[in-house]
Amino acid sequence: MSPTIDPTTGQLRAPEVPQRSLSDHSAPEKTLDRVLRIGTDFLPLVLLALLVLGTTWLVRSMPADDSGRAAPPSDKPDYYLNNFQIRSYDAAGVLRAEIAGDHGDHIPKGDLLRASGIRSYHLSEDGEVTRASANTGVADRQAETVELQGQVRVTRGPLDGGNQPQLQFESDTLHILEGGKRLETNQPVRLTHGPQVTVQGTGMQYQHGQQTVNVQGRVQATFEAARPATQQP
Repeated sequence: MSPTIDPTTGQLRAPEVPQRSLSDHSAPEKTLDRVLRIGTDFLPLVLLALLVLGTTWLVRSMPADDSGRAAPPSDKPDYYLNNFQIRSYDAAGVLRAEIAGDHGDHIPKGDLLRASGIRSYHLSEDGEVTRASANTGVADRQAETVELQGQVRVTRGPLDGGNQPQLQFESDTLHILEGGKRLETNQPVRLTHGPQVTVQGTGMQYQHGQQTVNVQGRVQATFEAARPATQQP
């Protein structure tokens, strides 16, 4: 806009500049203030959410603490034995089981005794005694379960003996179960019942409860008649 001359005074008049209302800039300023205020109000919640997410990720990424959890029993020996005997008695003081050996060790897993030159003894509730010996073997403390290897010899009979002949089993491998109520082997075995009965086979299962012996393979049996007792003059 160009300057004009006042006809009354003859003076040069500057052009008038239109004035703008300050309200033209108020809307953008109020919107910005509102955004800043809202952001300030929610900032603590946003920081708290980020802190929770970060803590959760940190906990999940940390390794589990197993210090309070009991370790499973090891299958490696935790102590060793020499010329040992381990005996178990009942409340009346009667010897119920014994494991002996020249050298041995204890396996925590299963609480087993592993021995060379092993010898075992077990007295059942019905008075039957099972005795065993072998080059090596693994047994529990009560001699309920015994695995024998090498020159195995197992005998069974009543505690008081009497006139009843004992059962004897000889093999290279034999497994005693239930304290001698069951005997098993899949190797050649020789069974004798006193001096009159001898049975040989390539495997065997003995069941005391059923009073049976099952011998497998090529079975050879010898039965000798009992000799009459000689009369004294």
